[in-house]
Amino acid sequence: MASRPPQGAASLALGTVQFGLDYGVSNRTGQVPEARAREILGAAHSAGVDLVDTAAAYGDAELLLARLLRETSGIRVVTKAPKVVNGDVDAALAVARRSADLFGAERLEAILLHSAADLRAHGDALWSGLGALREEGLTPRIGFSAYADDGPLALAERYRPDVVQVAASVFDQRLVASGQIAGMAELGVQVHVRSVFLQGLTFISPTELPAGLRDAAPGLERWRQFLAKNQVSPAHAAIDFARTLDGAARLVVGVTMPAELTEIIQMVEARPLDLDYSELAMNDPMILDPWRW
Repeated sequence: MASRPPQGAASLALGTVQFGLDYGVSNRTGQVPEARAREILGAAHSAGVDLVDTAAAYGDAELLLARLLRETSGIRVVTKAPKVVNGDVDAALAVARRSADLFGAERLEAILLHSAADLRAHGDALWSGLGALREEGLTPRIGFSAYADDGPLALAERYRPDVVQVAASVFDQRLVASGQIAGMAELGVQVHVRSVFLQGLTFISPTELPAGLRDAAPGLERWRQFLAKNQVSPAHAAIDFARTLDGAARLVVGVTMPAELTEIIQMVEARPLDLDYSELAMNDPMILDPWRW
């Protein structure tokens, strides 16, 4: 984990979707090239970051990570099985098995279902198959990735996962307000919080919004005023909100440059800002759920 996180704060995990895809509404540099990915991983290792997050759906990110991580030790991997397509549970589980073989038991921390929504249609078969990978010793932990609409606490109560990854940000406070993040932690689930920058929405101005996100303009204007009033950067405020959420164990953040990672680590290790973020919450799923964009 990051070297000196504040007591009770979530520790940092490095997200790697940018290693395999041109990802993020505010991403100006595109997919991270291999040489820079090596630098980012080296900076993470030097700073004590011991977990990276990836997925089979992130282009070639898994293959790149497996190759680069041979050059270092002490960093473990959380990956995600793909969504079930046309009801083919076996195909999704076969990809999960390939991911497990790619990283190996000594490197793999957990395999998650990329879409918690699949549990509604294929829950017992899908969860049983994922559990078989754990029983075989291919992964020590299993779980799922979820949005607020998936009702992750109810799913955690039913399936008892080891790890659940959820989206939460200064704009998307639904799982915070409903107590679901804290509730999952009380069940013994390790909760990883992702999308703390909401795919970069926290970094753009209302005038830069794409057409499909124009309804976010009033919320972004409130955000800009909040940042100016408190003299804090967008990244620092977004990190500060997410890192001390009740029940959060990990904060998954992706970067495109080593310098970005250095800045984020400094923010994670800084003293809490003690700000009230409640006024920044938005409620429109069309804004808060990137899969709808």
